[in-house]
Amino acid sequence: MKHPEIPAPNTAEASFTPQSPPFVWQCGRRLLLLEREQEYWVLAELEFGPEICRYTELRRCFYEWEREAAGALLSRTLACGEVATAASAEQLARWMSSRR
Repeated sequence: MKHPEIPAPNTAEASFTPQSPPFVWQCGRRLLLLEREQEYWVLAELEFGPEICRYTELRRCFYEWEREAAGALLSRTLACGEVATAASAEQLARWMSSRR
């Protein structure tokens, strides 16, 4: 039995395809997300709440320049120690170079 073709929805949500996935870095219950949205770099910090079994957004910041956003992200990783900060810097550098 042949199934009819299902047309794709014609909405902005359904047709949006990001150019690349955001940079994601986790340390314990903290999760940092960095991505380019329209003309700004967006850095979001979330924290996992085991009692509610979900992430809660702690802050969201917008940056005009890529290096500002990267510096802000790396400064947030300092709380996890030097080794974690070095690892996040290396991962971030790879992610940024893959976007070019």
